[in-house]
Amino acid sequence: MHSNGANSKPQAFHLPIRKDDVTLQYYTSFEVGPTEFIVNAVIDLGAPFLWFNCADGYNFSSYNPVPCGSSKCKTAKGIGCLGCNGTPRPGCTNDTCSLYSYNPFNNSLRSGGLGEDNIYVYETDGISVLLHINVPRFPFVCADSGSLVGLAKGTKGILGLGRTQIAFTNAACKCI
Repeated sequence: MHSNGANSKPQAFHLPIRKDDVTLQYYTSFEVGPTEFIVNAVIDLGAPFLWFNCADGYNFSSYNPVPCGSSKCKTAKGIGCLGCNGTPRPGCTNDTCSLYSYNPFNNSLRSGGLGEDNIYVYETDGISVLLHINVPRFPFVCADSGSLVGLAKGTKGILGLGRTQIAFTNAACKCI
């Protein structure tokens, strides 16, 4: 059930929720980017935004870094500019808005670059799943693999549902 490439913001969306028996963490799955790279992310009700490790198979041809000092960076409450000496890639681009990604399971705080890409979620009317839709320019932070310590096996980051403009619920739907 794919939408016809229409870019839309759902009124409500459906995400599968699973529980890891070892860590007792709840996590969900969704797709990012042109190849619909699957991201399994631990759900954090208080986290301010989505962050995940972009280095493990993510095709970033549609990724756009958010410039530091931009209105989007200010909305996200960016902490400054990220610089990088390596090959440009998500999380490693110069003059990119920087945010701290927090992992409450190992109490670590690491900086990463804010970017945007298409994500794909399932829209629902509350009774049944309607369409698999593309939400364009969805904001997230690319974190490094060290940020994953303590997360459920197979997860790549944290899905923030906190009360911020770039939390998953506000950025993905017409909820605000």
